[in-house]
Amino acid sequence: MKITIEFDTDNAAWEDNWISETDRIMANVVNNVHDAFMCPGAKMDTFSVTDSNGNKIGTVKYQKQRT
Repeated sequence: MKITIEFDTDNAAWEDNWISETDRIMANVVNNVHDAFMCPGAKMDTFSVTDSNGNKIGTVKYQKQRT
């Protein structure tokens, strides 16, 4: 499998404390990966990443490797 995490940091959410904002986003990604991709019957192959202001800033994508 391949999981791709991509997000932009060109907005106000990163001005005050970019380390805390990145930590918050990555923790959210970790919490959502299992539910979105790994649970039996999961239908998703992508989900959105949002900053602390609620703006969509990127995506997480899951791809099964071809055999």
